[in-house]
Amino acid sequence: MDVVLGRHYDNQFQVPLLFLLTCSVLMHAGVQDGLTQGLAWLFVASRLAHSWVHLRGNVVVRRLQAYALGWFTIVALWIRLLLAA
Repeated sequence: MDVVLGRHYDNQFQVPLLFLLTCSVLMHAGVQDGLTQGLAWLFVASRLAHSWVHLRGNVVVRRLQAYALGWFTIVALWIRLLLAA
């Protein structure tokens, strides 16, 4: 169980750093509307789902779906930034 927790902890510092950078750029650019906030909360929900799957049985397909949703959300946030510019 210690190995699983260690891998899970390491995993939590990969994609979320890109999310924080993205949110910082969005705030600096003044893009702070409901769509942006909704996408940000969707990213948070995807990370919670990823954690739940990873620590509760680790069904790889479900974990991949949650991970992909997080990435697609970050891409959508960057597209939102480009469209607002």
